[in-house]
Amino acid sequence: MKIKAILFITVFLLSIPIMMVSASEIIIEDANTTWDTTTAYSPDMTNITSNVTPRILVEYANNIYRINLTPSTNLLNVTNSVTPRILTEYANTIYRNNLTPSTNLLNVTNSVTPRILVEYANSIYRNDLKDIPTDLANLANEVSSRIIIEYANSNYDKQLNFPEEPINETTPPENHFPITNAHGPYSANINEHIQFYGSGTDPDGDTIIAYAWDFNGDNITDSTLQNPTYSWSSAGTYYPTLKVQDEKGAWSLPDDCTVLITTPLSYDGTLSGVYPQPHYSTGETVNIGVDIKNTGNSAETYDLHLVVHDKHDALVYDDTIGSISLSSGAKTSEEFAISPLSIGHFSFIAYLNSSNSGSVYDDMQSDFKVLDTQAILIAEDDADSLMEAAHDELDEMVFIVSDTTFETIKSLTWDVLKDALFDTIIGKIFTPRQLTHPGMDLDPEDIAKACEKLVNAGDELNEVASKTDDSHLKNKLREEFMVYAVPEKIAVERRDNDFVKNIIDKPFTRNDKIIQLFNIGRENVRSASESAWFTITVGINGLLPGGERSYYITLQEERDLYESIKKAFAWVSMGIVIVVLIAAVLFAIGTVGFGVIAEIPFLITVLKAFFVVEKAAFAAIVVLMLITLPNITPEVPLRHDTTLDAIESVISHQTTSTASVLSITSTSQLSFDKEAKITIAVDKSASRTSEPIIRIVVSPDGRIIDMNLHQTNPYTSNYETLSSSLRLPHQPGKYKILAMTSNDIMKSSVKQVETTQTAPNISVSISTDKQFYNSTEIVTITANFTNAASEKLGNLTFSIDILNTTYNNTGFLEINANSSKIETLSFVPVNNGTYKATVTLFAGLYIVGSAETGFTVENGTGVSVNIDSKEVYDPSVNVTANFTVTNIGTELYQGNIAITTVDTLNDYLEVYNSIEPLSFNESEEKDLVCIILPKEGSIPSIYRSYLEIDNSTYIVPFTVAANGTIFITVQTDMLIYLSSESVNVNISVKDVAFNATNATLNLTLTDPNGNKTYFDVTGSYGNYSMIISPDNKSVNGTYNILVNGTKDGYRVYSDQTFFIVNERTKLRCDIPHVIQLNTTDTINLFVETDSNQTVKDAFVRLTGCGFNETRTTDENGLVVFGTGSMNKTGVIEANVEKGGYGSFIGKMEIISKNEPPIAECFIATAAYGTPLHEDIDVLRDFRDEYLMTNPIGRTFVEIYYTTSPPIADVIKENKGVRTVIREGLVKPLVYISRVFVG
Repeated sequence: MKIKAILFITVFLLSIPIMMVSASEIIIEDANTTWDTTTAYSPDMTNITSNVTPRILVEYANNIYRINLTPSTNLLNVTNSVTPRILTEYANTIYRNNLTPSTNLLNVTNSVTPRILVEYANSIYRNDLKDIPTDLANLANEVSSRIIIEYANSNYDKQLNFPEEPINETTPPENHFPITNAHGPYSANINEHIQFYGSGTDPDGDTIIAYAWDFNGDNITDSTLQNPTYSWSSAGTYYPTLKVQDEKGAWSLPDDCTVLITTPLSYDGTLSGVYPQPHYSTGETVNIGVDIKNTGNSAETYDLHLVVHDKHDALVYDDTIGSISLSSGAKTSEEFAISPLSIGHFSFIAYLNSSNSGSVYDDMQSDFKVLDTQAILIAEDDADSLMEAAHDELDEMVFIVSDTTFETIKSLTWDVLKDALFDTIIGKIFTPRQLTHPGMDLDPEDIAKACEKLVNAGDELNEVASKTDDSHLKNKLREEFMVYAVPEKIAVERRDNDFVKNIIDKPFTRNDKIIQLFNIGRENVRSASESAWFTITVGINGLLPGGERSYYITLQEERDLYESIKKAFAWVSMGIVIVVLIAAVLFAIGTVGFGVIAEIPFLITVLKAFFVVEKAAFAAIVVLMLITLPNITPEVPLRHDTTLDAIESVISHQTTSTASVLSITSTSQLSFDKEAKITIAVDKSASRTSEPIIRIVVSPDGRIIDMNLHQTNPYTSNYETLSSSLRLPHQPGKYKILAMTSNDIMKSSVKQVETTQTAPNISVSISTDKQFYNSTEIVTITANFTNAASEKLGNLTFSIDILNTTYNNTGFLEINANSSKIETLSFVPVNNGTYKATVTLFAGLYIVGSAETGFTVENGTGVSVNIDSKEVYDPSVNVTANFTVTNIGTELYQGNIAITTVDTLNDYLEVYNSIEPLSFNESEEKDLVCIILPKEGSIPSIYRSYLEIDNSTYIVPFTVAANGTIFITVQTDMLIYLSSESVNVNISVKDVAFNATNATLNLTLTDPNGNKTYFDVTGSYGNYSMIISPDNKSVNGTYNILVNGTKDGYRVYSDQTFFIVNERTKLRCDIPHVIQLNTTDTINLFVETDSNQTVKDAFVRLTGCGFNETRTTDENGLVVFGTGSMNKTGVIEANVEKGGYGSFIGKMEIISKNEPPIAECFIATAAYGTPLHEDIDVLRDFRDEYLMTNPIGRTFVEIYYTTSPPIADVIKENKGVRTVIREGLVKPLVYISRVFVG
């Protein structure tokens, strides 16, 4: 019934324009209609106009009339030059009634009688209709077949003149529409068939011959039966329609009926989700959310049941939320609030039951962990600090080598040095036979490459040095040698990432033991340069009996030797010894050994001619360092990884380990270059798991120089002995070796033993047969080496030198137990004057001993000096040296002793200077005692004193021992605080064996703006605390706490941590946004906070365009990357991170050298706070594709990049402005740009 009403209203409204103009029916005649003008027509038809002749239109019986179309806008008004005319339609036209009408057009009538159609002057003609179907037959053969389309809602111009009433010669009989009835209403369930009943009547008494049911409302007949069946698959109300057709072809208007489809009652429910957090913090309520949905079609009442078990399957929680009522399809969320649980792993099952029937509709299970999240976050920061130490140590190794090379190159005439190095060292000593000797562990090609690399680098850098400043030259060298450190840095980062992944879900407490192990590991990593060995095994066949020899060298020893040569520039013997050492120690000299030694005088002559004796020593050390560097750097990731292994063991066994260390034993006194044998007795208490045992070695000056992890065998008895060996540094003194378990009672399971490292017990003396000589006499120098030890000593190199001359005797030495050896040097002096003769004995690079004497030829002035000093001193006493000074001249000697003492572990920092006067009569000898380091400045470390007397420099190495090693650990009670909360700081002080001790502490608090506040710390004997009030943390951001400590005679390691007030301080980095390839040697990046404070020790990682490297910032926030690995255009991503700070990510665009640089989108970057947002990429694409491709666009871009930076600076500093610009300006521009760039 609704459809009938709608159709009636539609026809009425559409007929209004027609009735306003005329009662005529209007025909739109197609432009390509063909008229047969020869056909006769009835003469009684009236032709209203005389300028056209009557034409015949063929109208088919089943013409389809559109009653609801709006005229197409593409219909052309072909002409307005014709006047209205009458078109004649003949009554005897024969119509085809078997055509298939369009399904969406209504068939208004199926019979017509002849009538007159009026065509107006400006009729609109469609010229784009399809051609008339060829199968339309004109059965009368009077005109060609053609179709007339009559539009019910055609638009007419009411101003046209036309006959008031067209002439209708005939009045056709009217056929009324039949009437239909679909009956109803009907109802059924989903998918249940309904029996429909249809009927129809005709006002004219015609027979109903057809039925058309439309069940889906798509105007497509679904059934032609009078009484069909049909079903629906979805619940709802439907309105199917029925039409009927009479025998004359007239169709009724559709009649609809109502059908109600319902769902049968069902009861069901589902758990659509359970929502535990991945982990909860200790002390935090465990909230588990559950989503419920009624999936039945009727209301239901549910019970929600939750059961929680720990990892041992013990029940820890069981509760039910009951009487949850939901209508069909309704959802709700419930939450269980579980009281705080202990640290551990937990699993749970949630059940959804019917409150009425008890039926279980659904269940879902999951798990969660209860963690000390602050412990995890700080442990991650501790790991980053350990990684930072590893990076710093690798950088330090590279810097030692590169800076030594830099000083060598800058202080020498490179062309001369290169000739001496290449022709003399490489050409004369590094013969092919030597480079291929099978007794070498080191690849000879690596050695040759190291020498070649030095020469090539020198050539390049010599040219660079003439064009640039020293800092550029130094950076260039650092980048050259950084290639040895980068792979090790990547290995360190990879292990650090693994560690973070491993602990992220581990339930553990960050206690003092873990903190202290991190600190121990950091110091172990930092001592790699001083304690990591580079071992070389060489064959000595043909020179000395005994076969192979092994030499143990550290990078620090090489640096010490370099510094010694630099300080003692006039000490010719050192230069000669190094050249020989390079040949004898680093290379297998085989049967050509004597030949090499025989060539030394020639070598000396060549070098002296060029005044580069010392320079050759410098170059030799550089070559030695270049060979050592790639062999030493792997020790850093090894120590780093060992520390993390130990920490992970502590975390895994924090509360479950039952093993304990019963004892540790070691060789009580260790001879030089011998390994200590260590045994650790462990009580496993019937444990059947592998238990970790940590071994730590402490040097005499209190440094951590080794940390190792042992694992017990789970298949042995309750008691187990672990055996290992250890090679100690050459530094004499007492070493502490500790063994400990990693269980929760670590303190009671720590045992330690002391091992004393002794230097070779060889006394060295030198003498002449007399003190005064005539100019023609032969001078004989005699050196005596006495081994007081009970074992033979080898691997020794000696050198007898006459200072400031080329007279020298250098060779290898082995001394049997409790015996002596004598070496001599004889020569006839060329010039009159005072001469000094020295003898130096080396074990590897370690100076075992030295002595000096002197003599005078005819006359002269000078003194000889012999020094006697201890190797290890207590920190509570003055460090002194005993001098025996002899006037070897023929005149009164007056001069000074200039004393300079440096801390070798602190970058050779000068810690003491003094000048003492000297006065000696002819042949007078005095014993003097000089302070070389006062006790007031004596802290545990390794020192070297340089004493300058009579234009000669004497070196006194010594160690100030530590009474003990102390570690400070600092923690806060939380990580993130509100402005109104106070910060509780807890500090513990323990020795290396985890025993509580006391120290004087100083705490420094640095706020996000860089302001420092100093606090007093209260407490005693290992436990200290303080409170930071809200007044001292009023600024939002990251605060850093540093706790330093002192204790007389102890090495004290400080500790630091951070806390956050409301939000983290953000990092930012000043990066170049566009770099042209091959136009710069370095990329310099400055890291600071959003409050403009420089950031030290931030990790900066570059990836892309050949980069995959991480470096740390220095104290100025600067990090320098060499561009040697930057090998293609593209984008480099810079990631900046530091514990406690918000990280920074930036991009650098690398373009080709000839490509004009395109600046960044300054304003958009400022608005989003990053150049990486995808919206900014859209703007860049629009810039590149639409602006940079035409002159006007390029001009706009140039103006934008000129004027926008200061605007961007304002936007970056104001959060509110950023929001307004981003939402109101940038995002609309992005939307528009997307239309263009897709």
